[in-house]
Amino acid sequence: MSSGNRVIWHKGDDPKASFPVTPTAKVVKTTKKKGATTKKKAATTKAPAQMDYYRFKKAEWRANRPTNWPVTPPGATSTWPPNTVADLLVADTPEGDPSRPLCIGPLLWQRIDCGDVQNCRHTFWEWIQGGIDWESRFELRESPIAGIGVWTKVRWENNDILGCYTGTVVPPQFSDREAATRADGGSKYIVKMAIGPKPPRLQVRHSAAWPKADIDAEWFGNWTRFANHSCNSNAKFVPRRVGNHLVMVVQAKKRIPVGAEITVAYGKEYLDAMGTLCLCGHKDCKDRAKHKVIKAAADAKAAKAVSRVAKAATRRRR
Repeated sequence: MSSGNRVIWHKGDDPKASFPVTPTAKVVKTTKKKGATTKKKAATTKAPAQMDYYRFKKAEWRANRPTNWPVTPPGATSTWPPNTVADLLVADTPEGDPSRPLCIGPLLWQRIDCGDVQNCRHTFWEWIQGGIDWESRFELRESPIAGIGVWTKVRWENNDILGCYTGTVVPPQFSDREAATRADGGSKYIVKMAIGPKPPRLQVRHSAAWPKADIDAEWFGNWTRFANHSCNSNAKFVPRRVGNHLVMVVQAKKRIPVGAEITVAYGKEYLDAMGTLCLCGHKDCKDRAKHKVIKAAADAKAAKAVSRVAKAATRRRR
């Protein structure tokens, strides 16, 4: 999900932040010189702050209770409205339940299988510390696909967990309203995720009826937000669990060599919603035929323009 344009290193809200930013607005600066007032336009920039955790706003969720969120049984502690983001990302389905993701503790980047044992006590904060030093394994630079991409500094094996997709956890309804009112169509850094306690009668967490949330990394997130789309991606978004905390991870689909760009498949729904064509350039790209049609039309238009210029020059010589 590329930010586009050139790399400008900026220190964001978090002390560890160092992400590329792009011009987002124009401001007018007024200066006076020898009695004359001149106005000069200058580009201002905004930077996504580096954040290796999940955040949320209570007010947004209080007014947007997800469909099928479980009703609290009499005498039990209420699970709504959520007081912390952990209330939304709780993985409280019982051991052995097919809807319970596997635990990937104790530390990110350690190839140690938790085994999903009973009373697993791994925590998100413990796990995420293993991946704080992301710049030792990845770098951000210009991508031939689009804008800024993520490139590997080390080799990764199939099924390795590369990182955690972090951001602001917002209700899907909130994202939909924002997309309808913003001129740019809303945030382009959203990944959907099943959340919350297990609803009655639902067995599969990927079910369309399971309560969902949007993880929005437009202004708060980590390096994973810069992974570009490809029809031949080498990684994927996968919901997993650390202890009792749900997480969305980027996981390798194959062996990834040093110096390769990390890519994921955004999905047809995402590309259609953004109104954009895939730019990966792979021979099996789903939009390859459309790009050929667009290129042929552009070439034909250019040929007509050249022809008009040539005819005009011939008439002038006469």
